[in-house]
Amino acid sequence: MMAEKSRTYWWLSCMFAAMIAILGVGAALPLRRAVAAAQEEGVLPQDPESGQSGSEGGVVVNSVREQAAGQFVDRETRIYLDGEEVFLTDPVRNRNGRCYLPFRSYLEILGAAVHWNENDQSVRAVRDRVEAVFTMNADTYTVNAVAYTMTDAALYLDTTLNRSYIPVRYGAESFGFDVEWIRGDDGDAVYVLRTPASNGEMVDNEIAINGKIIWLGETEEQLISSLGYPGRIDASAYGLRWYVYNQDYRTFIMVGIKDERVMGFFSNSMLLGLKSDIHYGAERKSVEAAGFPQNSMRFWYDPHDGNKLYAVFCMTAFPDDHERQAIFDQDPELLLRAYESECLDIANAFRLANGKAEVQFSEGVAASARAYAEDMAKRNFLEHIDPDGLNPMERLDARGIYVYQVTENLVGGTSDAFYAIKAWIESANHRSGILEDNQYTGVGAYYKADSTYRYYFTQEFITFTNPNE
Repeated sequence: MMAEKSRTYWWLSCMFAAMIAILGVGAALPLRRAVAAAQEEGVLPQDPESGQSGSEGGVVVNSVREQAAGQFVDRETRIYLDGEEVFLTDPVRNRNGRCYLPFRSYLEILGAAVHWNENDQSVRAVRDRVEAVFTMNADTYTVNAVAYTMTDAALYLDTTLNRSYIPVRYGAESFGFDVEWIRGDDGDAVYVLRTPASNGEMVDNEIAINGKIIWLGETEEQLISSLGYPGRIDASAYGLRWYVYNQDYRTFIMVGIKDERVMGFFSNSMLLGLKSDIHYGAERKSVEAAGFPQNSMRFWYDPHDGNKLYAVFCMTAFPDDHERQAIFDQDPELLLRAYESECLDIANAFRLANGKAEVQFSEGVAASARAYAEDMAKRNFLEHIDPDGLNPMERLDARGIYVYQVTENLVGGTSDAFYAIKAWIESANHRSGILEDNQYTGVGAYYKADSTYRYYFTQEFITFTNPNE
């Protein structure tokens, strides 16, 4: 519905879905085959007698001590890195049917720096932008602070040598290598092959903003060295602090910091990039084909622009609704004010990506938006026309804010700025509202636990004078 007033047009529409209500503006080859192919091309050596990968003869270069019936039995093993035979400083082990390599010498051959922490009995390996941490006798480990589980395996200590041992597969794959352990009757072969990821190309849980890469597990010092200091630091309900880089909305990103490490990021920058040459505006099928981890990376697509990628949200671990609510309840006012600022930032990044100029912040409009969010929560309604019959322009008039045009978006039931903006963008009318030709904006957020939607957001986009006059 469109209603005309002497100085403006204001637009109304609504959408309800579950407990979220929105109101707004109208209108690669498998490794075994790769090994075989590499052998045919002469990249990997053939077995001298059989011509197959996996040794039934050949030169003994590494000795596996395989435990059988309580005894260790020497077993021949050959290890190849990109076709070149490598030698470890300590023997290989076979434990419970798995091939284990000495942690330090193995990962140092792969180019990692290895550090032992006596306090928590953990081993940390760092290579390029990847940090992998394994703890003694634990079946879980982390890669850039994201937790993974080893199936039927764990890092263990060989007390005879006082050396830590790691399953061959998990050590290599942590740094983006492909690995294959091929058993023969008298000996084994371990093939480790470099991949684009192991050669420093972008991998999972990383994002590039205008060519500058940010990754989970990166240190705060490294982040600031790359991006500089943020324009603002916000509290959050995610158990971290958001470093908000909003100085240029073309390169907008929010980076989550906890314990001086990057533990999350969100961006809808028009200049974002990911692994596999995925960029802003990529088709959904291309993103899904790239095989990103579902537990740590979330992707938002614009249903009104061909389901193309417009935002990436990544966390080492996404807290559930109860965890976020518990953090929010500690200081609601602090977080609500952060959400208001973040709505402005995310909306402006979206505007620039869609060829629109950014809107400027108006304190007076923000105060009006905040008061209306509070009014809706306290009187338990969600409409553009309040119970007293006032529309958005009349409410601004009552505050002495006289405008030519106002566009109002409302949402109830979304618990932070990310999901408020997401809900608006996924609705054609509200998306159009964000992209309307306006000059200023103000956002208000309010929370009332015993109201219908609990969380209420109001965003007003306004133009003070007729641009045609």
